[in-house]
Amino acid sequence: RQCARLLAPGGRLALLTHATDSAMRATMQQELEQYEVLADSGLFQHVRDWQAGTLDADGLVRALGEIDAAVRRRPGAASSPLFAYVLGLTGQVGRWTASQLQAQRAAVIDAVEQLEDGRSRLDQMLGVHRLLASPGQFAGHFEQAGLVLDEDGPLTYRGTHAVGHRFLFSKPTDETPRG
Repeated sequence: RQCARLLAPGGRLALLTHATDSAMRATMQQELEQYEVLADSGLFQHVRDWQAGTLDADGLVRALGEIDAAVRRRPGAASSPLFAYVLGLTGQVGRWTASQLQAQRAAVIDAVEQLEDGRSRLDQMLGVHRLLASPGQFAGHFEQAGLVLDEDGPLTYRGTHAVGHRFLFSKPTDETPRG
């Protein structure tokens, strides 16, 4: 709906998507699973509890120490950029005193909120990939919003390797026949 609203009558919208079985999608799925490990570890909830005042600084430091140890034990943790970032955060906070943690309160909360936002964006992107498993269903969302599908088809690399899908939509003018 937002694309249809922003597009001028007679305007065109071209979309290129990754293939649903691409290495990019596999990497995003793996990273989402890592975010789920962090959520299951209690990282987000512990910081929210600390922010709300239901967990004191010592409790947060203890919790982050346990999360740090659990993440380090995970297979592949050393090669994960996401886990490396979290281990840097938990390792640093684990060395702070309560007063140092309080002085860095806004930065810690911001870092964890950014992680939560990243998890949400990744989940949304993978949701689009699920829709792309059926290009007609994906295009249908744009058509329901009033756009006309003018062209669509697979994107290939050197004509052999499927790398995605292409869509070209237009917004009808008052004179443009639909369908």
